[in-house]
Amino acid sequence: MTDKILQIRVVSARNLIAADANGLSDPYVVIKLNDKKVKTNKTRVIKKTLNPDWNQIFSLKVQDPETDVVTFLVYDKDKIGSDFIGEAAIRINDLIEKVEKSLWLELKKVPHGDLLVGLMAVNWSGQQHTQYGFSDGPVYYHQPVQVNYQFSPQVMGFVRNSNPYGAVPFAAPVNPGFAQGFASVPPLPTVHQTSTQILDDSSRREGYNINHSEIEWDKKIAQGAFGEVWRATWAGTVVAAKKILKTDISESDLADFSQEILLMSKLRHPNIVQFLGACLEPEICLLTEFFERGSLFDVLAKKDIEIDWSRKLQIIKEITSGFVYLHTRNPPIIHRDIKSMNVLVTKDWKCAVADFGLTKIKDKAMLSTRCGSPAWSAPEVLRGEPYDEKADVFSYGIVLWEIITRNPPYMGMNPMQVIGQVAYQRPSLRPPMPNDCPVVGLIDLMTRCWDDAPSVRPTFVEALDAVKTMRSLWEQRDQAPQPAA
Repeated sequence: MTDKILQIRVVSARNLIAADANGLSDPYVVIKLNDKKVKTNKTRVIKKTLNPDWNQIFSLKVQDPETDVVTFLVYDKDKIGSDFIGEAAIRINDLIEKVEKSLWLELKKVPHGDLLVGLMAVNWSGQQHTQYGFSDGPVYYHQPVQVNYQFSPQVMGFVRNSNPYGAVPFAAPVNPGFAQGFASVPPLPTVHQTSTQILDDSSRREGYNINHSEIEWDKKIAQGAFGEVWRATWAGTVVAAKKILKTDISESDLADFSQEILLMSKLRHPNIVQFLGACLEPEICLLTEFFERGSLFDVLAKKDIEIDWSRKLQIIKEITSGFVYLHTRNPPIIHRDIKSMNVLVTKDWKCAVADFGLTKIKDKAMLSTRCGSPAWSAPEVLRGEPYDEKADVFSYGIVLWEIITRNPPYMGMNPMQVIGQVAYQRPSLRPPMPNDCPVVGLIDLMTRCWDDAPSVRPTFVEALDAVKTMRSLWEQRDQAPQPAA
């Protein structure tokens, strides 16, 4: 008979109690199954921290999944012995075969502290996933589960003609017996304005009008549903030019574009793509600064480019600063489409946020419903529910995962299945937990950002403070003297 194996990932902890005189601890975790300690099931010691990241995997032989209990004991390592700083226990009778269940456990017998763990059943039989809707508790699954969500032929016809990471309609599944109670997705509002007049008036008032003849068109670098992006030269400077084809978009789309121009013309920050101007005739186009390396999505995909952890932390710090700027405007500017494709990178590795305007200019097939990029979108956005700036934080959490792993999220999955499994299924889908992340606190920040509950997600101000601390600790590590060979 094949052994039933429980794979355990001890990911990280947060807000541990301080056991040492320096106000910190040197924590490690011991795992036991049914009160049996196994000497090898112990994490490494992380020195001088209250928020350690271990991300270590262990395998235990299970006797009876219905009754077995796993206990995690957290200790502070001293020169002589160890101090107890918390414990947590969990049943394993609800695991799904080969699907990692990840959750925060509150540490008991101490004033505070939480432990993030992942649990996965291997060689268990008869475990099937059939859940629709939600259940209680902050639990999510990281690996794709085989639930075939069905969508209307109109929606699926659009998906078959799109790329895996393109914008798709946010539509609810139509599976028979699907859980009710989710909000329907409202159509885009009708705009009763003359868009050309809006554009002309705003360009004259704000002073950003550019004569089309001043632009030298060098090379088309991207094609979208709304038009094209070119490398161009204007006033002796290389720029990016976004062309909007009037014949392909409606009056309401042009009004949306005018709002994007107005917004971009007023923003000033090193980590926000700089708006340079716009022209209206003979075609509408938008000029911004040019980023030689292109999008962060493309940069991360180029495995021949080395990106060490110092560089990754710098990238994270810069894009977080850009989002802090947007969210601290009065009123806050919600990006609504945060993804690695909308972070641009210069030759010198400066990063800036792009397309934070109201990019609702889509082809006619997408205008009947709200659309976006499901791989990065928060569950509440996918369901068409009211949302606030915390939806941006969720998307940022997915971008953190991309930076850590250098992989695109949900590879190989149909975008509509992503919508079904992230927004309408409980446990809810997330990308798999990274196997290698030596930066203390980064896994914790990522998982808090993509929590199902918006109230659990940090603000970008809080995220930036956390990233600055991570960078400081990492730099201290790099500068520490190395032991003699």
